[in-house]
Amino acid sequence: MTNKEMTYYRLYLKDYLLQQGDSRANDDDFINDRSDKAEEVYEQGRREGLAVWQAHERAIHTLTSGLDTN
Repeated sequence: MTNKEMTYYRLYLKDYLLQQGDSRANDDDFINDRSDKAEEVYEQGRREGLAVWQAHERAIHTLTSGLDTN
């Protein structure tokens, strides 16, 4: 990674992409951008009063939304 620590959402997305055989698993910019957005969605959800699991569910949806599973 380029000056980004491997947060939970970065690790989750990288693993997800590797399992899917997606070449974006090696695209640090793609992973950083998407995981940063997921972290923002999580934080916003918590500020709105969502439970941890609910905010996490929204973040995971943001992280994986639109990715092909083939």
